[in-house]
Amino acid sequence: MNVDELSNIVNQYLKSDGSWDKTCQALINTKERYEALSLEEAIKHAVNGRTLKESGNFDLDRHQYRIGRSRLDYVYNSITQEEFDKMKQASNFKEIYQIIDAIRLDPIRGFRLGDLWSYDTALRISLNRGASFYPKYIYLHADPKKCAKRILKRSRLSRKVEVENFHEKIQTIKEPYLIENFLCVWNDKLTAIEE
Repeated sequence: MNVDELSNIVNQYLKSDGSWDKTCQALINTKERYEALSLEEAIKHAVNGRTLKESGNFDLDRHQYRIGRSRLDYVYNSITQEEFDKMKQASNFKEIYQIIDAIRLDPIRGFRLGDLWSYDTALRISLNRGASFYPKYIYLHADPKKCAKRILKRSRLSRKVEVENFHEKIQTIKEPYLIENFLCVWNDKLTAIEE
């Protein structure tokens, strides 16, 4: 892939014409809806895998379909008051992510939950809390990790990567959570950049 091709893909991703196909619009709309919720509502929707759909309603995100509604309801209902309090007292994405990931790692509650659930859940809660809670790194899992390995020409990558590791055209996306989404949405088209 050359720089012009990459630039075209980044521009298409960033376009804000209301299109949800291969753009950041769905995530931007979800962010706006989560910002309007109370923290308690945001935690409930996030843990239950709910995201904003084109219809304007919250529904189960495609990433969480394999887990299932009843399993996600169980997980939400199993959260202790102490865990709720810790989420409310958290001061950044990393702290929220650690609380959520501890739930995933619980051998009973975490059954069928994966890395992607932890990230998506923590991100949705962070979107509710505002810009100071957005991730400072690009968190990699599943397709974004495969894509990042191709782009960066590496066989191994850590769980989180700094924005500066990516080409300057990708860095124009600005927010690490949007870059993670970009890597997911455009995974099938992105390859190493030939200067």
